[in-house]
Amino acid sequence: MADIIQVDIYEYLGISFESSAKEIKRAYKNKAKELHPDKNKSDPQAKEKFQKLKEYYDILQDPKLKIAAAERHAQLDGERRRLKEALEAKEREAAARRKEVDIMVQNEKTAQRIRKEWEDYKEATVYANRDARFEIKKSTRFGGHVVVSVRPFN
Repeated sequence: MADIIQVDIYEYLGISFESSAKEIKRAYKNKAKELHPDKNKSDPQAKEKFQKLKEYYDILQDPKLKIAAAERHAQLDGERRRLKEALEAKEREAAARRKEVDIMVQNEKTAQRIRKEWEDYKEATVYANRDARFEIKKSTRFGGHVVVSVRPFN
């Protein structure tokens, strides 16, 4: 019975803490059918598992031992609740980090887009200035007047 400290008997039997004696007995019988050594001949530990099941059932039948098991169940519930809260906190932290990373990625994409637009604008301005100089040379070659019109590049 030393390992009952490590086992939640109610969970092992697949019943709730509030289960009646009849429900406990039904769960025990179902688990006994499942673990019976005659049905698990290939499992060398089947006999030990079956004996442990009987010990667990005996604990739930003895009022004093059942109280000890109930205390252990409450302790495990507290541990589960604490672990669940810790897990949920870590999940929230991870979600916040993912959100920060997503924002950083989006900001980087925006910065790249702005850099590309700026490079495109600079390149278009260079071509526009070159084309304007070409037009000036072309129109002044034969002694004409120079008219420069500047339009924004779209």
